Amino acid sequence: MKKYCIILTGMILSLSFNLFADNEADSLVAYSNIWKTAGCDSLTLTIRDIDITNIEPIVSFNTTTSLDDTTYFDSTIPNDDIDDSNVFNDLIDFLVLRKLNILEHIRINIPSGVYNFSNQIVMHSNISLKGAGST
Repeated sequence: MKKYCIILTGMILSLSFNLFADNEADSLVAYSNIWKTAGCDSLTLTIRDIDITNIEPIVSFNTTTSLDDTTYFDSTIPNDDIDDSNVFNDLIDFLVLRKLNILEHIRINIPSGVYNFSNQIVMHSNISLKGAGST
C-alpha cells in the first residue's frame, strides 16, 4: 500500500509541476483574479446567460412560500427610444432577492443596438453585463 501511495504522490507532484510551469496555468490564475475583482467569488460557479432582449421565464425557489415559482419579465427592444433601465433593474433586483447570484454567476447579454437609460443600473456580486461590442 505504501508503494502505491508513493507512486500516486509522485504522479500528483509531477502533474502540479507541469501545470504551474504551463502558461495556461498563469492565464487561468490571471483570469480567476479578474473574475474575483469583478465580483465573482469563484470560477467554480455555473454561468447562467440571460438575453435582455428575450428574457425567458425564470423558475426559482420562493423562500416566502417555500415553493418553486415562475417569474416572467418584459424584455427590452433595442433602438425603440423607450427607457430600458427598469427592465435591467427589475431583473437584477429579482436575481438578488431570490439569491440566484449566490450559486451561479449571472451574465446578462446585451445584443447590439441602442438602449435608453433614465436611471442608473445597480449591480451586485456575481452579476455581469456583456455587450455585443460596437458595430
